[in-house]
Amino acid sequence: MKTRIIYQNGCGTMSKGYFSQLTEQEQKEFKRRQLLINEAIDKGSFTSRKEVKAWLKDTFKLSKPLDEVSTEYSLTKKQKSLFYIWLLHFTGKGPRPHTYKPKSRITDQQLHRIKELWEQLGWNDQDLYKFVKRQVGKQKIVTGLWKNEATKVITGMERILAEQPFKLKD
Repeated sequence: MKTRIIYQNGCGTMSKGYFSQLTEQEQKEFKRRQLLINEAIDKGSFTSRKEVKAWLKDTFKLSKPLDEVSTEYSLTKKQKSLFYIWLLHFTGKGPRPHTYKPKSRITDQQLHRIKELWEQLGWNDQDLYKFVKRQVGKQKIVTGLWKNEATKVITGMERILAEQPFKLKD
C-alpha cells in the first residue's frame, strides 16, 4: 500500500511501513530530497518526476524498469548522497559534482555549443527537452547525453537554425 506523505513545500510517495522504519535522520534526508526534486522541477531542470526517474536510471545504470525506479528503494547510500549533490546543482544551490566521466559522455565543447544554439534559437527549457527527446528517442537532460547523442542534437539544432529566415537588425 502506497501512502502519499505531504510536507509543507513538497511531497513524496513511499509505503507507510518503510517510512516508519527509517531513522529520524533518514526521514529528514528523504524530506529534503523530495523538496529539492520539486524545486528542480519548478526551476525547469526536469519537466516531471518521470524525467527525474529517467535521469536516475541513466546516471546510476539502474536495471529496473522506469516505473519501479525510486530515490529511496533503488539507490545505495552513496548514490543517494551523490543524487543530493546533483539536486543542489540542479536547483542552483551548489556546484556541479565532479564525477567520473567516461570518454563517450558529452564533452564540454558540445555542452557549450548546445547552449549557444539554444540561445540563438530562442527556445525555453521545455522546447530544448522536447527536442532532445525527439532526437535521442528518450527523456534525457543535456548533461546526461552521450557524445553521439549530443552530435545528433547539435546537428538538428544547426539545421533548424539554418532553415530560419535571415533577420535584419533595425
